[in-house]
Amino acid sequence: MDWIRFKHYLKLSTGQPYFIWNKITQSNKEEFDEDFDEEDFGEDSNLWNFESFSESQPEKYVDIHTNVFKYFTNYFFEFVKQTYQQNICVVNSPKTENAIEQTNQFLLDNSCEIILWPTFSFKNAVAKPDIFIKKSKEIGHLKISSSTTIKEFLRSNWDFWISTYSLRNILNTKFPIENISIFLLDTVEKPKAKQVEFVKLKHISYNKTTKKPSQTELKSGQYSQFFLKKIAKQMGLTASQFNDDNYMMANTIFTHVYKGSIKKGKSNKTKDDIYIPMIDILDALEMIEEAKNITTFEQPLPIDNGEFTKNSDFKEIVALKLPEIDGFSGTLIKSNTIIEIKDKPEILQNWINTSFWFNFFKQSNQIIINDETAIYDFMAKFANSKKIVWFDFEAFSLPYPAIDFSPPYQQLIFQASVIVTENGKEIKQNFDDQNFVIDPKTYKWEDCFKIIDKIYASDADLYVVFNKGYEHSKLNEMLKLIEDNLSVDFDRHIVLEKIQPYRQKVYEIIEKTVDLKDPFAQGWIVISDLKGFFSIKKIEHFITKYNYQLNHLITPYKMLKVQNGLMAMQKGIQRYLNLIADKEWVSVKKNLQDYCQNDVVAMIMVYDFILFLIENIDVANNIKVQDFSRVKL
Repeated sequence: MDWIRFKHYLKLSTGQPYFIWNKITQSNKEEFDEDFDEEDFGEDSNLWNFESFSESQPEKYVDIHTNVFKYFTNYFFEFVKQTYQQNICVVNSPKTENAIEQTNQFLLDNSCEIILWPTFSFKNAVAKPDIFIKKSKEIGHLKISSSTTIKEFLRSNWDFWISTYSLRNILNTKFPIENISIFLLDTVEKPKAKQVEFVKLKHISYNKTTKKPSQTELKSGQYSQFFLKKIAKQMGLTASQFNDDNYMMANTIFTHVYKGSIKKGKSNKTKDDIYIPMIDILDALEMIEEAKNITTFEQPLPIDNGEFTKNSDFKEIVALKLPEIDGFSGTLIKSNTIIEIKDKPEILQNWINTSFWFNFFKQSNQIIINDETAIYDFMAKFANSKKIVWFDFEAFSLPYPAIDFSPPYQQLIFQASVIVTENGKEIKQNFDDQNFVIDPKTYKWEDCFKIIDKIYASDADLYVVFNKGYEHSKLNEMLKLIEDNLSVDFDRHIVLEKIQPYRQKVYEIIEKTVDLKDPFAQGWIVISDLKGFFSIKKIEHFITKYNYQLNHLITPYKMLKVQNGLMAMQKGIQRYLNLIADKEWVSVKKNLQDYCQNDVVAMIMVYDFILFLIENIDVANNIKVQDFSRVKL
């Protein structure tokens, strides 16, 4: 049977009906493109999208998913067993029809007090909550994450109503479910390697992205920062809400789902309650079925960027329906502005008629020096430096602690490529020394010492990266890993004594860092083809496309075995999981080194490019200088 599943309800609730059964296919649409940024990789990354794993998953990630998914199912079973001390029956049939039949048998079996991974059917729809507890009439689903967002309400709503309609028929009771939970990876202060801690919650965040506590709360000193960050991340709550029994009782998942709407808060203007409706399940089943006959879609509508999440095909809709603004960055044109164009076409027309920057970005191979003074000041830092260290990191990450004191999803640096120049000339190094790789299979906290030592040079005048926020955060995380692990065996004063030299090294690295992203991110240099973007890969594409002859040129990424940050991370994960054998690791390691080294050469190439622009201001027709103008449409 062509079952209607939660993924269809999610599509109905977050996009135009066409996308329930259809997906835009374009040659340039990849699940992860080569501009993958390690900084954005985390719990919500599609690599760890376990919801879609059970239905479909790209083959290139199946080995990782199968291994990790099995790991979590085993741990969750043990968690339920220890928490409830009740008899558990496990639905283990991979085929939907057989899983439904097995679930129904367990429902009528009095010895089955808890059913894990049940499948409930109603009409031509199925729901697959992760747990059904008979005694408390409770269903719940497991999210392999330590945070919630408002989107989780949709999963709870679907599971509750499909399961309720199914159970009413089987158990002959009107209210077969009276509690709804969500299970998360718990946030603990001292994570242990390969140990998973779960937590059961009855509240979900009302926020579209992971909530953080306010600075006022953090500075109040009334509660620990760990506690405030935890409840904000897990449930979207403040301390006052968490400690208000009436608030907690009135805002459970069950309360919102049963009412069919989410009470998000109060309007700042009218002080009226704000309710976000969820589509009624009976109506949804009809709408999802009818959507099979829909063959077209419109330019972006409000539903494509609604209260729950953005339509995953949003960029492709823009490319096909609004080609005039295809490829513009989100900092230049916000999603809500794109949606407004449907009813206010004059917005686009005004850009075409009057916007200097809009028309600039429609050109090819044009460059504006938008702040000549800032560029000269930036480049002076290089000219005044004798010894420069250029470096780049690669990391791997897992949804459980990979080592002690490393929380789920924390990126662990396992590779550092370092090029050192002195008076503008590269200091020759052994290839393995220059491209340092730690075997993820045997990764340990002491390796953090080695990485910091590999980068640090006592006589360095400058450290160069592209996107310093990432490298700096990883350096500080390594310091914390060192400190936490040392604290297990040593008194506080000894810990401080041992870590102080490395704190000093990290401090010097951070203080002397220059970020090659700044000239582009700050709008000092504006490139027409990039349309407001400034990733190093896009700059490299531009340089390569127009054949700029620079002193340093990279190997085109498509010619490498490891072509982007995601592939590097994937290899690190596979090795940690022992999915890459020792013999194969020798060649994989070399491929990783080639990629990371290429990234560092790309930085030097970007530096050369900026130098080229300065030298050709009065020479090249496509390079223009103007007084600073904020880059906006």
